[in-house]
Amino acid sequence: MSVVSEAQALFKRRLSASYIPPPSLPAPLGLETQAAQIYELLVKALENKMHDPFLLVGSRGTGKSLCLEHAFARLRERYRARQVARPFRVVYVDGWLESTDATAMAEIAAQLEMSKALDTSKKKFTGGSAAGGQGGLGCGANQHLQFIVEAMRRGTSEETPLVFVIDHIEAFAGQGGRGGGGGGGKQLLLYSLMDLQHREDLSFVVVGVSNQ
Repeated sequence: MSVVSEAQALFKRRLSASYIPPPSLPAPLGLETQAAQIYELLVKALENKMHDPFLLVGSRGTGKSLCLEHAFARLRERYRARQVARPFRVVYVDGWLESTDATAMAEIAAQLEMSKALDTSKKKFTGGSAAGGQGGLGCGANQHLQFIVEAMRRGTSEETPLVFVIDHIEAFAGQGGRGGGGGGGKQLLLYSLMDLQHREDLSFVVVGVSNQ
């Protein structure tokens, strides 16, 4: 496993609902105001069931991820004091690591522990190429999207909303990036999540992170 892969896996574990933060996680030095704002936005979104997404923008290494991790730690402390076992669930996807919408949605589905229910493995979608046409990739992305929506619905009924953290979100907005050259082929994920915001039977939050 490469250093980048190890770092990515660590960040996913620390963001996931199974990660137990330290009893007291101080805000990043010099970023206390920003960390508090992120925390308040998440509280408002989760407790008022507001779907409005928000975006964290800053140069690489300025503390965006640390502020977000601090906010999640504070949230878990908040709900643990209220004896809420699982108040939310974090799903992490990186636009630099996923080459297509299909692979991104497959990654989300895998984190939701739903990949076993799929008839086709993730490799089928990661192995596709442009030469194969859009039909295969579109079918893969749509299939995973159906499972993701079902997970949202189940989480809402169990009062465990999903928090989607989309790192390097600009790669999914067709603005380029390492994850697959930019372009319109990586916009389905964002469009789908934005469309789902209007559904009252789904409770979720989208947090975009960008260096641009």
